[in-house]
Amino acid sequence: MTAKQMVQEGMNGLLSLGRIPPMLLVGQGAKEWTKTRGYPVVEDESLIEQSSFKTYIDHISRLVEYQEQNNQLDLGHDTVGAICIDRFGNMASGVSSGGISLKAPGRVGELLLKKAAMYGCGCWAQNEKGDVPGVACSTTGTGEQIMRTMLTYKCATRLQNEDDVQSALANTLTKDFLGIHFQAQNDIVLI
Repeated sequence: MTAKQMVQEGMNGLLSLGRIPPMLLVGQGAKEWTKTRGYPVVEDESLIEQSSFKTYIDHISRLVEYQEQNNQLDLGHDTVGAICIDRFGNMASGVSSGGISLKAPGRVGELLLKKAAMYGCGCWAQNEKGDVPGVACSTTGTGEQIMRTMLTYKCATRLQNEDDVQSALANTLTKDFLGIHFQAQNDIVLI
């Protein structure tokens, strides 16, 4: 029921100050969202296995100690994307991001979802198969828009199927990304 309500609320358009409604929430943000809508919430403590928690605390302690001993600084947030091909022709892609400012608490963007429910959003890689060339893509931007449009998957598909690379990229942006509309009450909202 909560997933259905989140989808319905997402179709209502932008939030105040032009913020984009989240597609998926986790952690405290998910709890608050659920509570404000009257749904029951399971407490975290009932979901944590004690030996796993002890291992986690041990690993965090080691990490903090290492960072303190080596004077590592927090360098802030940014997005880094990479694509590569090895000597055997295998392709891979990856992307890492610090996220967006003013995001909803508990928001999960396209990066964490790329290998789970939303594969093909933040990055995509596919090896050559027969006559179809291999391709790898990595993107950055507003995760909700990238997830809704499956941007990197569509970009890769166009690059594989169109003869002109520049045209394939332009078509991906104009037709598969900027040209996608979704219903928001009685208005059409461009995402």
